[in-house]
Amino acid sequence: MSFAQVNSETEAPRPAAEEIAGRLREAVAELLSVRPESVPADRPLRELGLDSTRLRALVQQLSEWLERPVPVWAVWQYPTLLGLAAYLAGDDPATAKTPSGTSRTPVNAHDPIAVVGIGCRLPGGIETPDALWQGLLDGIDAVREVPRDRWNAQEWLDPDPRAPGRMTTRWGGFLDDVAGFDAELFRISPAEARQMDPQQRIALETAWAALEDARIDHDSLAGSRTGVFMGTMAQEYHLATGADPYSIGTHSATGFDNSIVAARIAYTLGLNGPALSVATACSSSLTATHLAVRSLRDGETDLALVGGVNVMLSPNTTVAMTKFGGMNPDGQCRAFDADAGGYVRGEGCGVLVLRRLSDALVAGDRIYAVIRGTAVNNDGASNGLTAPNPKAQADVVRAAWQDAGVPPEQVSYVEAHGTGTPLGDPVEAEALSTVFAHGRTEPLRIGSAKTNFGHLEPAAGVLGLMKTALALHHGELPASLHFDNPNPHIDFEASRLRVVTGRERWPGESRRYAGVSSFGFGGTNAHVALEQGPSPSARRLLVPLAADSDDALRAAAEALTERVRAGQSWYAPELLGHATGAHRVVAAVDHPDQLGDALREAIEDDADGDAGHDGARRPALAFFFSGHGSQWLGMGRDLLDEPAFRAALDACDEALRPVTGWSVVDELLAAPGTSRLERTDVVQPVLFAVQTALARTLKSWGAAPDAVFGQSVGEVAAAVFADALPLAEGARLIGTWSRLVAEHASGHGALTVCELPLDQAESLPAVRAGQVSLAGHLAPGQVCLSGPTEAVDTVERDLDDRGVRTRRVHIDYASHSTRLEEFAPELVRRLGTVHTRAAAVPFWSTVTDGYVDGGDLDAAYWARNMCAPMRLAEAVAGLGAGRTLRIVEIAPHPVALHSLRRGLAALDGDQPAALATAHRDRPARQDLEDVVARLWCEGHAIDWGSVTGRGGGTARTVPVALTVSGRSAEARAANAARLADHLEGAGGGELLDAAYTSFRHRPQLEHRADVVASSPAEAVASLRALASGRPHPALVEGVRGHGELAMLFTGQGSQRIGMGRQLYAAFPVFRQAFDEVCAALDPHLRMPLVAVLFADPDGADASLIHETEFTQ
Repeated sequence: MSFAQVNSETEAPRPAAEEIAGRLREAVAELLSVRPESVPADRPLRELGLDSTRLRALVQQLSEWLERPVPVWAVWQYPTLLGLAAYLAGDDPATAKTPSGTSRTPVNAHDPIAVVGIGCRLPGGIETPDALWQGLLDGIDAVREVPRDRWNAQEWLDPDPRAPGRMTTRWGGFLDDVAGFDAELFRISPAEARQMDPQQRIALETAWAALEDARIDHDSLAGSRTGVFMGTMAQEYHLATGADPYSIGTHSATGFDNSIVAARIAYTLGLNGPALSVATACSSSLTATHLAVRSLRDGETDLALVGGVNVMLSPNTTVAMTKFGGMNPDGQCRAFDADAGGYVRGEGCGVLVLRRLSDALVAGDRIYAVIRGTAVNNDGASNGLTAPNPKAQADVVRAAWQDAGVPPEQVSYVEAHGTGTPLGDPVEAEALSTVFAHGRTEPLRIGSAKTNFGHLEPAAGVLGLMKTALALHHGELPASLHFDNPNPHIDFEASRLRVVTGRERWPGESRRYAGVSSFGFGGTNAHVALEQGPSPSARRLLVPLAADSDDALRAAAEALTERVRAGQSWYAPELLGHATGAHRVVAAVDHPDQLGDALREAIEDDADGDAGHDGARRPALAFFFSGHGSQWLGMGRDLLDEPAFRAALDACDEALRPVTGWSVVDELLAAPGTSRLERTDVVQPVLFAVQTALARTLKSWGAAPDAVFGQSVGEVAAAVFADALPLAEGARLIGTWSRLVAEHASGHGALTVCELPLDQAESLPAVRAGQVSLAGHLAPGQVCLSGPTEAVDTVERDLDDRGVRTRRVHIDYASHSTRLEEFAPELVRRLGTVHTRAAAVPFWSTVTDGYVDGGDLDAAYWARNMCAPMRLAEAVAGLGAGRTLRIVEIAPHPVALHSLRRGLAALDGDQPAALATAHRDRPARQDLEDVVARLWCEGHAIDWGSVTGRGGGTARTVPVALTVSGRSAEARAANAARLADHLEGAGGGELLDAAYTSFRHRPQLEHRADVVASSPAEAVASLRALASGRPHPALVEGVRGHGELAMLFTGQGSQRIGMGRQLYAAFPVFRQAFDEVCAALDPHLRMPLVAVLFADPDGADASLIHETEFTQ
């Protein structure tokens, strides 16, 4: 409720929010004894220094000024100057925020969860995921002697574990710096920062880094349903600082409390999801992960930060662990080794950014791995509070993989708890063997990152998650250290286990699955089931070249190749404006260096004249929507980040949900154990959605068919694409049809393709006797037969005996058989009136063998489709009569391509072969790119800007700014050198991407510089100058101050011919603002302003820019 609503009975003119904000600024400045202009409007008033007394005084002043009571709670509900002003003006800012955490996003309870960002602070100076991965590959051993600034190891050392107040080890995995903290970045006062446990500081910085790695703008999360789940354990800061009652200050209570580890992150970023610090000892961060996954699946959160933190500041905890009996005096975790003698403690922090896989694909996130399942349990009444329980460990691992829906034998690797204790390792090995040994062809690989960094205790689980996610991402397994002789209490052969002792490629060629285990010494066990992330859509460099002759085409190819060699812009949009000649080729490469060879090869392939096409005589284009049988697990996933495909799929999903009660996207993302694609009432709506999305993607890229046709249920998608059926009606039709078939026919029939001429098929005894039906005429010499499974089996055997090839189709009912005729009236009844409209694209029916319009597609038509033979051969002949025809099969995998090509080959003339939009287990984007490349070479108008996602039109070189900052001039120079190395290593890669990343990666540090460059080469030269301290014309540098910014708008005299053209072409914001001004001014000018701006520089109109009428 707004302030205006509270005071509605005493309605009086209310000051505007801007006026109230000004008065508030003055009042706050007076209370703080500072200048009003120095008071920021977007920071909480408490952070500015207003304590409770001053806040009450502020409320009193506001009440007197507004002449109405201001509730004291308002300064807590709306803590910033801007928020409070908006509330007091009657515009409640809360109503404009993201929906609160009480509302939930509808999701699937088994939705996979994507790991999209990683932040880490680990021993050995590791602070990035890349550094962590390289360290693991190099076999880093980051354990060292206790630093002198922690405690004197010699004074605390005693080899006797029973010695009072002493420890048996002088080793640990220590961070280089736990005191350094960029408090100003997080708007934390120095006084508060000093009293914050370093665990809070490190967790906050690591969470920030994880969001940077995920390429998520921190500011964009304010008010969002983002949760924070952090594993914590010991509280040592108050012990290490020797806190006594006289040193306790205002911030001590929050500074020492572990619950604030998560709360601090949520407060700093303004997150409204749950913020939980989880304490289950050494399983804390995996338990936190379990809670985060559940929160995301339940729709409670849309994004989650999950991790753990551990810092060793006081010797007391290590003394306690010595008395507990867990310490290895040698300072090594020798996991699963015969000499395992305990563990070595470690410290550090890891934070993962998680979001639902479907959301991550929409956002275009880089996905390190996918969390398929999680589980948590407890040992219960085992052989002691801290004694491990092999059955409980096996149960939690099994439960996680059941949650994932993945058979255990498909799992290749488990990142074990692996502490290297004489009792714990054999118990864990037994539990793993119980779950994974059965049915394996390869032993289960196991390892432990504790051998590299020590046991990070509450952060140990997230360290294992980071290691395993990176291993899945890279397809390699790093070594587990200190494994020399197998533990004699573990039968590795019988247990089907093998410790990874060296760097090795991921075993096998199938999908990669791995698990991570963590067990707390209080008995709480956790396991996470991981899968490799979906392969990103391969974005090849597509270069379409056209010319009026073959010689001109070769010359253009050589010119472009030379541009690339010279380090100039390699992408092709600037060539597209000239790509109108009849001689055309498209080169597709992964890297610019391959461009020259690819262009030459493409030209040579078309040397027989195939490259030359007259647009007026291009082949007619037909889209063919095939029927049941093209489905496969994983189809469509790699296109979910393609905007056109995803938009169309989401539209289908929205239309189908009311009919089916489930989500198409969820079905596409389902794991092998939970997928329902074998069900007719699931697979047919999913195929309908995928086919519609594939066709609309091609259309958005400029591929406009001259006709469409379909086969069986594929005709529904064809009719929707042709606009003869509205999408909602197509969804209702396919949902009703598939449900009817599932209820009455599924599981009771089969369909087989036979290499037989039509007349011979019609004369088969089984067909004439009605035992099987002629289900379709697919191509000359090819038919399909359907009927009861036993009858189809018999026909196949008889034909095989005669040497006739047959092929069973992946369908479980007698499609297009007379046996479905008894259900046709029921389909008509359920459909009722089918709403249709005139087709926007000519629609050829394989039911009636001719063109039909929307009005023909009533319920009776679709009932006939369900039962009648498919007349595909006749459709190809009819569509190709008297013309050259190119057919594209719209399906996730071609099932009719051979039939289509046979039908085209039977036509008169030299017909082109049919093409496919996608193939099983191949990148679908590349298949689609190949289709449009071929169509463009044949004369079709393709929108290459839409294909590449780079916009159409001519490429323009727009300078970009790369921001470099550091805490010192030396740090800034080092960062500049690293960025220069990256740009050079990228082979002149995307300068804009590097600029975006550099701006998002801590640009606020004190020593700053901007490099303004138009090419990678220019940027590298400027960065090298910055790194070496040399001046450069493209370099602007300085030290952060607290000055103010003023904008000066100059008057007449600054105009010039051509001004604004580059800005208008390059920046949508500039273009929108300019167009709005033109709309207001043009009625008062004798010539549109934009015409003057873009006039030919040598023409008379260009000089109008100097006339007052246009200048001002």
